[in-house]
Amino acid sequence: GKSGSFFYFTSDGMFMVKTVHKEEHKLLRRILPQYYYHMTAEDKDSLLCRIVGCHVLRLSKNSKIGANKIYFVVMQNVLNTDLDLDVRFDLKGSWVGRREGEEARKKPKSTLKDVDWTEMDEKIRIGPQRKKRLMDALKRDARFLEEKHIIDYSLLIGIHKHNTGGDSSTSVTGNSSVDSTASGRRLRRSSSSSSSAASNSSGAEQDGQASNTNESLPFHQRDNGGMLSTDGTETYAMGVIDFLTLYTHKKAVERIGKSCVFDKSGISVQKPQQYASRFIDFIDNSVVE
Repeated sequence: GKSGSFFYFTSDGMFMVKTVHKEEHKLLRRILPQYYYHMTAEDKDSLLCRIVGCHVLRLSKNSKIGANKIYFVVMQNVLNTDLDLDVRFDLKGSWVGRREGEEARKKPKSTLKDVDWTEMDEKIRIGPQRKKRLMDALKRDARFLEEKHIIDYSLLIGIHKHNTGGDSSTSVTGNSSVDSTASGRRLRRSSSSSSSAASNSSGAEQDGQASNTNESLPFHQRDNGGMLSTDGTETYAMGVIDFLTLYTHKKAVERIGKSCVFDKSGISVQKPQQYASRFIDFIDNSVVE
């Protein structure tokens, strides 16, 4: 990735292994008890990426890699879904340097940014009740990260646009979407044709509830790994990622330097309180409706 990290996905797409810097590794270990409590006891609706492993690989002195240790984490893939994602966005709420442009928008594998989202007039259309639940969860997540002096996180969104012409292979299934194993995903594929009609109506008839009630999954992952739009035409997979960057003196100097050149309110690096506030405002006002 652009951060210099290496990452790869497991064969079933459920998990991702990503290398991290030593400072990020230390930060995760330090906040691990609070992170675990936040994810399990305090906020089961949390959109923070579920980290399931934190490791260090010690290499021999004769290693050709050029490092004595490799730090890496294992996390759940926030975009784990059987559906083909038509477009992806990484949203922070900033706008300086946050535009990929027209050429990137033509490539389905590109990850677009905040300005692209605004210019393309995209929205997560889930109705007022589910919006409130989603925003309440994001506010708790942002408050947790702010308390830990963490910045630079973003909301990763993948959008699948359903074929309204009746192609059942791209339809969301209602009750079968709760399975998380490989066999469960195969079951979802085989049953999609028989339940597409019921599924597409479920989002429209209840804007506040997902089409199934499996409490073992976060509410924003219960429609085949995401949330079905109110009109049943789109599914949104999402999660908060990259939350292992501390606001340090180095970041403070970076903020001052960039503020001399760019709009200081639009650059990515901000103090934790301002970063969280801008992030929530953008998602609430420009992303979800």
